[in-house]
Amino acid sequence: MIVFAASVFAALFVLNLTNWAYYADTLAGIAYHYALPAALAAATLSALRLSPNARLAAALCFAAVVPALYLTELALGEQARNPDARMGGDIDRRSKIDVILDLR
Repeated sequence: MIVFAASVFAALFVLNLTNWAYYADTLAGIAYHYALPAALAAATLSALRLSPNARLAAALCFAAVVPALYLTELALGEQARNPDARMGGDIDRRSKIDVILDLR
């Protein structure tokens, strides 16, 4: 489980590297999208040097946290793709120009 969690963080780092144009514009973006996944992968792999009981505790934490993060991202992404369900009604899909022209 520890190796799986480390590979998830490494894959996230590689994914962010492939989309570098979106994330490399600010220092905060670089820290969040590059430094954080690399540090998490390194910290996760360093957990392999712990005692067996500590490794088990770390693996159980990762087993709870990693799927929860992905499910949260999935749920938030679904709400962003389907705004009608979130708003509970019809949405005015006119452009800004059309709204201004209709007000005249």
